[in-house]
Amino acid sequence: MKLNQPRLSLGTIARAALLALLLAAPAHAGNWRFHLTPYAWATDMGVSVKLDGRQVVDEDIKVSDLLEDLETIFQARLEVTNGSFGVMADVFDVTLADEAKGVALPQGAGTADVTSTIGMTILDAAGTFDPKADRQGFGFLLGTRILDERAEIDATLMPAPGVSIPQSHDEDDTMVDVLAGARFSKRFSSSWGVQMQADASTGGTDYTWSLNPSLTYAFGRYGRYGINAGYRVMHLDFKDEAGVNTRMTLSGALLGFRISF
Repeated sequence: MKLNQPRLSLGTIARAALLALLLAAPAHAGNWRFHLTPYAWATDMGVSVKLDGRQVVDEDIKVSDLLEDLETIFQARLEVTNGSFGVMADVFDVTLADEAKGVALPQGAGTADVTSTIGMTILDAAGTFDPKADRQGFGFLLGTRILDERAEIDATLMPAPGVSIPQSHDEDDTMVDVLAGARFSKRFSSSWGVQMQADASTGGTDYTWSLNPSLTYAFGRYGRYGINAGYRVMHLDFKDEAGVNTRMTLSGALLGFRISF
């Protein structure tokens, strides 16, 4: 059944939360440090679906193909620290839209015109702990990962000339995981360094893990600005439903611009 009332997506709420954190920053932050990193994750997408152990979908979609259908995108990370402790939020939100006319229906049942809007939001929110409070060596994080998948599909079925049957489908599914991870940072000079984050989560999904190595370059007074260039891979294994096992892999280069204040 199609829903006509307005609905706030998880991505909208996450973006508002990031803005609220920034606006709430005191004029004199003292030992508090804020690190905001908008980034671009050029991710390919791999999808695997098995039905009762039999492979029915095994597709790899290149980022160039995804960009053709891109409607909206928001990718940013905010971290707030005070000494050894802190909090972080990472938002990846994307919406794809597509329209196809004259799609052939199975078994010669006619054609269909289809428009679709598909979105995904991944929100990682966690507390962080840096034992030496110097952003060097190992650190740890513990929190939650929220995954929201949504789809709106409208179709007009045309089983015969002059006959049209409208159909619509609206779905929104949110999964909440417990998230734990570790990261390692090493500075080679006042400007150059490397960092690595690895994490895993479970609960709403069967399990999810991600890995993000990167090279960093800091510049400006006290290294206020920075460029992060690296690679990120995330594997999601969804819980089986009615014998259907779905796995998704997001992977690709990542480039971010950090502002610290």
